[in-house]
Amino acid sequence: MELILDHGAWVSVILGTASGSQNVGVVARFGSAPTIALAGLVGSPISGASMNPARTFGPDLPRPLHQLRSTISRADRRLRASFGIAFVLAAAAAEVRRRGCPG
Repeated sequence: MELILDHGAWVSVILGTASGSQNVGVVARFGSAPTIALAGLVGSPISGASMNPARTFGPDLPRPLHQLRSTISRADRRLRASFGIAFVLAAAAAEVRRRGCPG
């Protein structure tokens, strides 16, 4: 949708009103402004009508990395807890062996 709004409509109107023999000068804004407004009205419900793919897709790029980092963080906490429990149990077992079996 962004590609159609950005390059299909807006760029073609800009190039059509401001290129060489078709240069309409000061009144070029009367062709480009309604195009931008229409693209905003049409694209707003679909993609937010940013007409700039970087603004639309840019914030979505780090999302999978954040999810991966959260998963790794949860796994890391569980792994550290497991090592901690194993260390405490090993230390307790070593103390029992050193002192001998009570009873």
